[in-house]
Amino acid sequence: MTPTCSQPAQNRESRNELKDQLLKAMTPCNERLSPDEIQRNTPGPMLEYSYTLEDLGRYESPGYFPALANNHAKMVKIYREEIYVDRSKLVKGLCPGVKLDVFFPGFPTLKHIPYTSSLRKAKVKVFQQPSRHDSLVLSITDQGKKDVKAVALELLGKSIFVGWPHLIEARVQAVSDREVRYFLPSGGSQMAVEDVRGSMTSQWNMSKRGIQDHYLERLGVDIGETHILVHAMNMIGRKYAFGPTGKITLEKQIGLLLAGCLIFRFILSSVGIKDIVELSLISLLVLSSTAEDGEIEWVNLPAPYALQATVKDITVHDQTFVQYKSLEEVFPIGTVCFMLANPHYGAMGEVIDGGTNLRSGRVKVSLSVPEEPNLEHVVKMQQVSGNNYMMFKQSNDAASYLGISPHLLSRITGTIYIIKGAQTEYTESASKVNVGLNLKFNKKNEEIPGYTKKENTTWLYSKKAVKLVKDYINQFPELFDYLSQNKNTGNDMFFEIHIFPNERTKLSEIQTWLKEQAYSKIARQGCGSDLLDEEIVREIENTIDRFHQVGPRVKTVVAQAKPYLLYKPGLQTGSVAPDPTTTYRIFDRVVNVRESYTVPLGLKGTITGVYKFEKEVDTLYEVVFDKPFAGGLTLNCSADRGYKLPSSAMLNLSHGQRLDRSEKPVSILQPSGNSNTREGFSFTANGFRTNQQRPFMSPGGSSSRTASAFASWNVNNQQGNLRGSDGSLFGANLHDHSPVSPQTTTAQPMWNPMVLQRGVQSPSVRLQLVL
Repeated sequence: MTPTCSQPAQNRESRNELKDQLLKAMTPCNERLSPDEIQRNTPGPMLEYSYTLEDLGRYESPGYFPALANNHAKMVKIYREEIYVDRSKLVKGLCPGVKLDVFFPGFPTLKHIPYTSSLRKAKVKVFQQPSRHDSLVLSITDQGKKDVKAVALELLGKSIFVGWPHLIEARVQAVSDREVRYFLPSGGSQMAVEDVRGSMTSQWNMSKRGIQDHYLERLGVDIGETHILVHAMNMIGRKYAFGPTGKITLEKQIGLLLAGCLIFRFILSSVGIKDIVELSLISLLVLSSTAEDGEIEWVNLPAPYALQATVKDITVHDQTFVQYKSLEEVFPIGTVCFMLANPHYGAMGEVIDGGTNLRSGRVKVSLSVPEEPNLEHVVKMQQVSGNNYMMFKQSNDAASYLGISPHLLSRITGTIYIIKGAQTEYTESASKVNVGLNLKFNKKNEEIPGYTKKENTTWLYSKKAVKLVKDYINQFPELFDYLSQNKNTGNDMFFEIHIFPNERTKLSEIQTWLKEQAYSKIARQGCGSDLLDEEIVREIENTIDRFHQVGPRVKTVVAQAKPYLLYKPGLQTGSVAPDPTTTYRIFDRVVNVRESYTVPLGLKGTITGVYKFEKEVDTLYEVVFDKPFAGGLTLNCSADRGYKLPSSAMLNLSHGQRLDRSEKPVSILQPSGNSNTREGFSFTANGFRTNQQRPFMSPGGSSSRTASAFASWNVNNQQGNLRGSDGSLFGANLHDHSPVSPQTTTAQPMWNPMVLQRGVQSPSVRLQLVL
């Protein structure tokens, strides 16, 4: 039988009928619209906003948004007729010349690895719940069993892409199967091998199972049987390195195993449980080797990946990567930058007229150096108020005070479900109500700040938490009477009919009461995080406000600095910290150095909290800023003054002050000329280094750039020598990359990191300082 019309035509007809029905149903409602609502629903021009250097004046924001004092957004109206494209010119399908084999970082790709697809029940999790119906599952085609030694020779020390289809660049540190593990030993470039025995066998099996479960349950990808694991360090960003004369060198940073162990909890998800394996991993030191694609920062802990879900030698398009060839391109006049050396660590400035000096390899900047507020009395207030640990009680003490058992306290501060209706009506899909306080989360290792705290494996409860439970008991005593009965001590799920046989509204009252409590609005945090009390944060704000009301003194310093002593926002990509040597503490003063961000560039603040996560790179710092700003949060502080920042978004001013106190001059030279100095003066801070040059070695070769899967990987890459020409490892000193310690080396003034000038030149005092 021949159809009377095509399927697309039928679909268009159905859509038109539906549109007519909707318009007809909306007609009576249109008469009730206000003039503003009619104007809102009327099609109009599109609005294009672009940045302009001209200040367009104050902008009154609509609704409850605050007004903008300075407006640099230029608006242009674009009408539909200006961008209309005739139907005949529209391209159906892929655009001509599209490159499907090119990987665009940040976007998943289904290229490079062969796979098949099928519909089947796989319990793929959607919103943390396993799907009950068929899911479209991708199955990676079996690539055959490879020889682990051949794979190790192929990959160790090389860059590959892991985590398909969400590819991430990583550097391979080890390759293992069930029996052996090949790796690069500490400080060496020759491959070593060890047997996989004892606890290493169980760790390997759990790693394999965790990877397979994650792929299938979270991504809907069946990676098949895993025979080989690749242990690699993920790339977290790129940055540029500058030579002594200002030459720009694009480098990769590689993690090498060195002495010094740390314990890292490696959590593998499996069905319904979490296996926590404590791995003793070696701390890593960053080395450098010349490469063609920029300096890359690698995380310092290798993670396992299934070999069949990794790719190599693919074409990558990264439009954020810029190839700079000269200092003028990196630091044009007007560029905002921050100082990374004392005496003005963290000071914000800009490149001024005179710009870069190719001969000396320096950049001329004008730095604004304001005074910093003194928070010592706030620190003493925190110490006097007592250690946070002392404000918390153990479960036995808290339960004794409340008159309940420690077991009931543990359960009520966690999760307890009550099933609505009678017991005969119970099914898996029955409605459940959580009457627990949710003050602690064992599986996710999270706590509620100010209420619970976990010390090792023991939960502690604050006075707020104890008072909350006490109020709960007083408000609903019948609930606690039922839960405290001996026959109910081992249950975590109860029926409403048993607890409230004659009060069917009591469960709704409990829900309403729990939602009204202040703790329900507090975001939970990872265990081990540290936060200041609200009273201490308020005193910090008051101290900062009084400091700015008086008006801090600000001096302008003109400096000629080496480019590696300057941090330019936006020059580094990813989550690379501006100063990797920095440590952050509560009460530290910081400055935001990330532009195009909610927090204004250069705004200063004080750290009031540390949120720790499984990965150190994910640690967030709660900062109370000196001034409120649009988009600011209320984080235990005044409105619009709080925000959570990673270490990659800020410089630690207090870290610079600590360095300044710890550093001492190597020698003081005699003043030149007249020893009397005036207000305007200039002095030279001479750094030093040994006669040894930076011990960087170039890699022996480069890899090809043809798209391929593992089956067609090339084996012609040569291993780069990662040791110095003198056999020593690359040093960890921030400003002097020589492997010799400054404390044990004769100081030789080889170059001047910084020449400071203020006012007019006058007879100068020359100091030789360690920068």
